[in-house]
Amino acid sequence: MNDINALLEILGSAEVGVGSLIVIIVLVLIVTIVLCLPMVFVLRSKRVSGSTKVMWFILTSIFSWLAYPAFLVLTRKRGNADPQAVKPSS
Repeated sequence: MNDINALLEILGSAEVGVGSLIVIIVLVLIVTIVLCLPMVFVLRSKRVSGSTKVMWFILTSIFSWLAYPAFLVLTRKRGNADPQAVKPSS
């Protein structure tokens, strides 16, 4: 209870209003959601599975948006070298 009283005294002395606290809380929530999106994208991805998915989850947990482009590039499906190549019919 002393911690709560100390926090209230600090907030009271800083003259932070309720509106300011709400804005701060909303901004913190937005930033948290934006930083967690790459982790959610990796977990929902069908590009990888098993321990590879765990590895990418850990990397995106640590590096967030810096690791996500690497995930997209390194786990892309390998297609035909020439997408316009036509298979001969037999």
